[in-house]
Amino acid sequence: MQKQIQINEHIELRTLDPDVAREKYENVIASREHLLPWLPWVYFYDEHGVDAMRDYQTTKAQEFAYGVNYTYDIFFDGDFAGSIELMKLSEANHSCEIGYWLSKSMTGKGIMTTVVNKITEIAFRDLKMHTVIILASERNAASCNVAKRCSFNLDATLPERLLIDGEYHNECVFSKINR
Repeated sequence: MQKQIQINEHIELRTLDPDVAREKYENVIASREHLLPWLPWVYFYDEHGVDAMRDYQTTKAQEFAYGVNYTYDIFFDGDFAGSIELMKLSEANHSCEIGYWLSKSMTGKGIMTTVVNKITEIAFRDLKMHTVIILASERNAASCNVAKRCSFNLDATLPERLLIDGEYHNECVFSKINR
C-alpha cells in the first residue's frame, strides 16, 4: 500500500504520523459534540490528551508497516480533515471493513464520499478484496449516507447491536462486492 495517496487536487491521504498528533487531537476536541454520538473513543482523548493521540499515531503507523491495518489521515487543501481505516482484513475471506470520521468543519464538501470510493477501489485492486464492509449506527445518517452514495448495499440492520452512551442502537451492515 502507498504511504501517500493524492486523490485529487484537494484531497490527500497520508499514513499516520506522530508529528500530526497535536493537529489531529485539536480536530477531535473541536469536533467533540459532532463525533461523540457515534464514536465513544473521543472520551479517551478527553482524558488522556495529545500524548495518547501521539501513541495512537505511532501504533497505527506500525500496523500499516506490518500490513495489519491501513489507516490514513485525510487532508483537504493541506488541512487535517479526518481519518479512514481499512481494518479487519481477512486473507481467508478476501474481505475487510472501512471505518472513518471527519472533522465537523470539513463536513458537507464531499470529502468522505470521495475518499471511501477511492479506498474501496484500492482494497479491490491492490489488496484483492472481494467484499468491503461498512458498519454504522442506523441513527448516524451521515455515515449511512456515505455508504449509500458510494453504492454500498444495505445487507442487514442488526437490532440493538451497538451500545453508545448507555443506549442501544441498531447497526447497519453495508457491503460492496468486487464483481
